[in-house]
Amino acid sequence: FGSSPLASKLSASRAKRRAIQLSTHPVAAPRYKMFRLLVTGCIAVNWLSVTAQTNPYVTEKDELALAQAEQAVVELCIADPPTAEDITDGRETLEGALGGENFILENAIEAEDSDDFGTKVQDHFTAGFIIGRAISLVFGIIVLICCLCCTCSTCGCCRDNAFCRPFRGERKNTMVHKICISVCMILCLVGILIGMATMYAGQGKIQDGFDNVACAAAKTVDGTLDGVVDPYFIGMMPVLREIHAIETNLDDGSRMLTEIYGVLDRTQPVKDAVYIAGEMFGQLSRMMEQELTLDPKVLDEANGLPLNTDLRHHCTFCEELAEPMAAAKSTLQNSVGQALEQVRIVVDERVSGEERTKLKNDLSEGTKGLVDLKELIRDNLKWFYEPDGLIDVRDQVTDNMPKLLNLFVVVSFLFFILGMCSTCCWVFREKTGESYNKSPHRIACCTMCCAIPLVVIPTLVLGGILDVATTGIAAVCLTMDGLDGDRYRNMAGALDANLSNVNTMADVIDTCLAGSRGVNPNMLDYINTTFEGEPRPVREVLYEISVEPIETAFASIDERLAEESATGLKDDRAVKALTNMLVNTPVDAMMLPVPDKFSSDSNYDALFADATLRDFIATSTRCDNIEIDGNTIPGVSSFLANLDSETSDTLVASYPAPTCFPGPGEALTCSGTNDKCTGGEKFLAIKYAVRMERVYRCDLWEAADGSFCDPKDMVKVGDTWTNDCMRLIDGENKIVWKQRFCNLEEFTEYVQQYKQRIDVAMDRLSDVTLTFTEELKVTFRGIIDTYFLDPLNKITSGITCGFLPPAYKGVINGMCFQGAVGFRQVGKAYTIFGSSVLAMAIVLYFAWRFEVDNVNVEESNKGGA
Repeated sequence: FGSSPLASKLSASRAKRRAIQLSTHPVAAPRYKMFRLLVTGCIAVNWLSVTAQTNPYVTEKDELALAQAEQAVVELCIADPPTAEDITDGRETLEGALGGENFILENAIEAEDSDDFGTKVQDHFTAGFIIGRAISLVFGIIVLICCLCCTCSTCGCCRDNAFCRPFRGERKNTMVHKICISVCMILCLVGILIGMATMYAGQGKIQDGFDNVACAAAKTVDGTLDGVVDPYFIGMMPVLREIHAIETNLDDGSRMLTEIYGVLDRTQPVKDAVYIAGEMFGQLSRMMEQELTLDPKVLDEANGLPLNTDLRHHCTFCEELAEPMAAAKSTLQNSVGQALEQVRIVVDERVSGEERTKLKNDLSEGTKGLVDLKELIRDNLKWFYEPDGLIDVRDQVTDNMPKLLNLFVVVSFLFFILGMCSTCCWVFREKTGESYNKSPHRIACCTMCCAIPLVVIPTLVLGGILDVATTGIAAVCLTMDGLDGDRYRNMAGALDANLSNVNTMADVIDTCLAGSRGVNPNMLDYINTTFEGEPRPVREVLYEISVEPIETAFASIDERLAEESATGLKDDRAVKALTNMLVNTPVDAMMLPVPDKFSSDSNYDALFADATLRDFIATSTRCDNIEIDGNTIPGVSSFLANLDSETSDTLVASYPAPTCFPGPGEALTCSGTNDKCTGGEKFLAIKYAVRMERVYRCDLWEAADGSFCDPKDMVKVGDTWTNDCMRLIDGENKIVWKQRFCNLEEFTEYVQQYKQRIDVAMDRLSDVTLTFTEELKVTFRGIIDTYFLDPLNKITSGITCGFLPPAYKGVINGMCFQGAVGFRQVGKAYTIFGSSVLAMAIVLYFAWRFEVDNVNVEESNKGGA
């Protein structure tokens, strides 16, 4: 590990420097050493894990960036953040630097594009603008010119010049003059001390500003890459690891698929039972909806009527069965067994080959944006956390600026001491004996001539430069400090923003920078994607596509367990209503004549005309009368009895028991031309055909050998249901229905026996429901949660941005209200230094003038003598 690129890039020199910084802190130093050991160990583990299993989304470069960011957090997050008062004062300072005019913001709002913005800002920096904000710079240049002029008066070759010629007589230096000079020198000292205090305060703010900016940036990178605990943010690298884990789980042969397919195989009986129950209801509905079942016709001339003759009867039972059938189907559809099967279907659909491939492709495509975002943050902010970036600049500034400041302080105090020496000599020992002391004017001349070029001019120039520089920084800072969605929209042109994404980006800024959307909002709630032709939040779409179907399927299990009868589906009210109707309402009792089809035929006029016989139209296809729901439906025997009493003919032959229907060759014997008898003969012929035509469907299942298999014979032996005659077709257990035509009597018996078929199907479904509910509800859900839903929910709920507003404020506070304000204070300190030392030089000039003139007069007088 020691020779790996990841380890070699860690800055040993910074660790050493940090250790030196902490050496004076007995508590902090051990903690820092422990932290470095912990970080090194974590890096080693991460590096080993990366080499053991390649994750294409999280690279060694990411791990290195994270390690550097974590180390930068330890090194840099030691400065005190600015207080609310500091921020308020700093904002006022920056606003004062602009004079109430934020030219960056105003030009950004007015600009149409970035080029126009650049032109407007450039035009704003006119000579008048610069001079107005760099007075000390201009003053320094003026001082330089004046210094050159005034220096001439100290030069021997200029003494005879009319402009620079010294005073010819002896000056009378009173105590008032000396006191004024001394007081001015003391005031200059006060100015130097004020400048020194301002300078060191500004230096401290600059250093804290650097530390806090770098700290906030490092925390942002650290949190963005690896996550934040409070407020919770999962982190880009954990997200990408979770996505890679999901993709890996979707690979053939993965543990997730192995466990899922294991449960699906073990719970195959649920699918079979639901399928059988559904087929049982479905086939009964299909048979009742057959055209020939509803309205039978003649298909066999052996029954005494021409082929395709409409038998003028309608299956009323078939229609009335529809309502209880629908209720029973609804019970099946809402059963626990169906809910269990729905869970199997939903999960199976998402892990099947085509859907699984599509899901992997969607994850891969969606991950590209996250990878790009991760790399964007990592690469664009690396200057803030890499050892040779902001940390190095911070070190250079914090190492060199104090040296320069201390140099100016030392030199200024040196010049002040020399000035005070000159002043004190002049005040207290102006003369040595009878002669003027030459030391005061010589010291004053050297002091003022050196102080101006060495202190005054450099400090005034540096102060002016810093004033101009911090003016631009102040405009940028105040623009960034108040950044929100509305301001971004107003500046979109200057930023060359994509107009189609302006509102989305503005929402993100309001959410993740301004912090106006709650404490810890989810970014995916404010980033839209096009779904079904409409813009929808990404989180909502992900939930609707991937999570909601599974959640809904599993939730329905609990709902239906609470509703379903404890005694089984066959005892459900709707199912019992259906099966009772099948048994207690014979089909042949509800196969009734259609009145309109008989009334329009003249062969039956006599029957309709007879008050006793006209009720023949309600005659069922049974022999006996039957009572259903309190209503009596007359049978054919009743019709025959009435017909016999209303005619004088010998009507009925001797019919073989038990039927009451005359068959072919057993027709009514009508003597003469009795229309009633003739009509009755035709009517009974139709009744006979309705009952005997084999147009009804009594379908059963087909066994593997092609024979009929009746599902009512299904039985459970041990843990297995047998005699279900299911066949493996295309890898699936299927039922093959085999057509079987029957007459009405057989069809009536078949329908009545259908109760047994439904009951056994419901028993089977209830049995497998009881057997496999726990496995599908708990075990299967656990697998889905562990490998799919939990990682997906972790991703979608963890992409928050509540940690960004404090980090963004930390950068702004450190950069603007500490760093920029500190530089402005240093600039003003330079100006105060320069002005104070300049004032001292001017005072010394007057002192020198007073002193040197007297010395020169004295020398002249001695020469003359």
